[in-house]
Amino acid sequence: MRRGLGIFLAACAVVTGTEWITFRYYDHLLGGAAVSAAAPARPAFSVRPVHGVLPAGGNPNLVAVTADGTQLAYVGQDAVLRVVDVATGRVTFTRALQAPADYVEWISGTNLFVGTVKDHAQTRDLELNTIDTSLQDFREVQTFSYLGKSSDFLHIAFSPFTNDIYVVIGNAVSTVVYHFDTNGALSEVPLGFPRVDAVGVAQTTGVMYFAVTTGSGPAVYAYQHGQSTLLVRGAVLLGVVGDAVYCGVLDAQGRVTEVLRFPAGAGKAQPAAKLPDPVPPAAVGVDDEGHVFVVAGTVCRDVTAHVSIPLPAYDRASIVGGALLLFRHGALIGVGA
Repeated sequence: MRRGLGIFLAACAVVTGTEWITFRYYDHLLGGAAVSAAAPARPAFSVRPVHGVLPAGGNPNLVAVTADGTQLAYVGQDAVLRVVDVATGRVTFTRALQAPADYVEWISGTNLFVGTVKDHAQTRDLELNTIDTSLQDFREVQTFSYLGKSSDFLHIAFSPFTNDIYVVIGNAVSTVVYHFDTNGALSEVPLGFPRVDAVGVAQTTGVMYFAVTTGSGPAVYAYQHGQSTLLVRGAVLLGVVGDAVYCGVLDAQGRVTEVLRFPAGAGKAQPAAKLPDPVPPAAVGVDDEGHVFVVAGTVCRDVTAHVSIPLPAYDRASIVGGALLLFRHGALIGVGA
């Protein structure tokens, strides 16, 4: 990994877009996904078995689960995107991709972000696309060109209410954060840190939350109108629910001991959950109802509801986008949402 990669990413990335990136399209794509405040709450956090799901390389970034846990999308080794009904196991949509996939994320119940990769001799291009599974519509959003060979899509965060989209591209050393605003205009976000660990976006205010790790340790910030505001040090970003951000407070060993909730506008921290035992950050998640859950061996504990859910035998667990993914021998065998 070259030492100058961060500068290379920031200064040399050539961004080419297509003319369809307009407010009208984003309003349809993201705004159409908005859920009324009066919508009924989904069932409590649960873990459901799945069968025959083999994401390429067992990569959790190639699996996405809808917020209600009813559908999952994944890209297999054959470069085919499939959507599966979790309850029945039935494949409801397939699409052969023209390039290897790098990232999959649900926008709504019928729309997906799909990131693909095109490698060249010394560089690579990352292409952000959308797929409307109901209309069989595939569109290129943006191509990020002349990137380092180790660059990937790392995070995509968006709001269906404001149409803000944040895209994090980079590797284990450095990242660049891009922002599509409500009109679809693209810009680089100057955060002033070499690498961003995670991002999230408030659903109605457009505030972006991001986590970094520096010589002073981990910290979580809020970013709005070109300004970054420190929320908390010694903590990691777990997720954003509505306009509130959830942060895991770390002990001296880097384990999460409690979860704090910061309401809209970076207000005063509120206790969300006290964990019964310290756990690694990768074992803690927050679902779309604000329930804090912890993976602990053979059970998943919903700390908020004080419920323990038995888990099937697995050899690897990942928490992606507020969903729990359970793998065994490279196959996805269970999802929690």
